[in-house]
Amino acid sequence: MSTKIKYKSDIGGLLGEKLKVNKVNGNVVVTNRPKRKMVGDPSEKQAAAQRRFLVATQYAKYQNSVPELRELYATGITDNKRTAFAVAVSDFLNAPEIESINASKYRGAIGDPIIVSAFDDFKVVGVRVMITDAGGSMLEEGDAAQDKAKPSLWIYQCTVANAALAGTTINAIAVDTAGNETSLDNVL
Repeated sequence: MSTKIKYKSDIGGLLGEKLKVNKVNGNVVVTNRPKRKMVGDPSEKQAAAQRRFLVATQYAKYQNSVPELRELYATGITDNKRTAFAVAVSDFLNAPEIESINASKYRGAIGDPIIVSAFDDFKVVGVRVMITDAGGSMLEEGDAAQDKAKPSLWIYQCTVANAALAGTTINAIAVDTAGNETSLDNVL
């Protein structure tokens, strides 16, 4: 059971042994106190998750202490993430995803486009593309440009000719605001 009470006072904490009181977006919210299920020491996996969450909250605290960064994260506020702090924590905990590397127009010529579809729970800030030949030698690398009409698409224009396409590997690395990276390979 949850009851909202509008009240303009700083309030928060436990009310008796069964109720928890918090102030959320100017509203006082009274909920049932969550029950702790853990008995004993946490497992290694639980301890690792707790440490990761601790680092995420430290990251979010810093982001909220800098007005420009707080404003940036405030642009991601939704019904599920109601504060810039919550958006920053989520951004830290969730790496971007690369949906695909579209090399259908790549013929090994200078200027050929490679299109990377990448998204994040907050914002992808960059995509880097690397092209290696069948023997693993680097042919070229560079930053893709974000498509203005479709922000989840990043376009890389090739700068080096590649006569032998078979076995060529195209690697894309997407980076989000929190610095998380995700990589995907496409072997031709």
